[in-house]
Amino acid sequence: MVLKGPISADADCGDEGSGFHIRTFLSRLRALTLEVADVVRAVGGVWAELLSQPPRSALRVVKQYERGLVFRFGRILDEVRGPGLAMIVPIADRLHKVNLQIVTMGVPAQEGITRDNVTVKVDAVVYFRVVDPVRAIVNVEDYPFAVSQVAQTSLRSDHRQERSG
Repeated sequence: MVLKGPISADADCGDEGSGFHIRTFLSRLRALTLEVADVVRAVGGVWAELLSQPPRSALRVVKQYERGLVFRFGRILDEVRGPGLAMIVPIADRLHKVNLQIVTMGVPAQEGITRDNVTVKVDAVVYFRVVDPVRAIVNVEDYPFAVSQVAQTSLRSDHRQERSG
């Protein structure tokens, strides 16, 4: 069927019994257009909100006694963030804070026997602080645990040297 002239909203198109009605088609098209417009407005509002102010997840506070190391997609950035407000890219960056204060750590007691067969229990305390935050985080997996292990090993070896000497 070839249509000639203007089409009215009540006109049928296609073969008889096809069920295609222009009024129905136009109302569905109008509803779809409104839904798409609502989605565009909603997405535009979200983007406007994101661009107008940085999200809270992009702001971090680094305290006076800390330094912040920024990892972007797993690689450390050259700049160490000092005290104050640090901005990071929310999805790409991770901020790792390192405490520069002196840390006091107790070493578990070690028992031993002296040359004259007297049982001795030795306690120790270790004081340390981080001087280079990049090396402390990148080169050592868990630096407080590593310091604890070195202190215990040193205490054992010093105790054995005194026993044998």
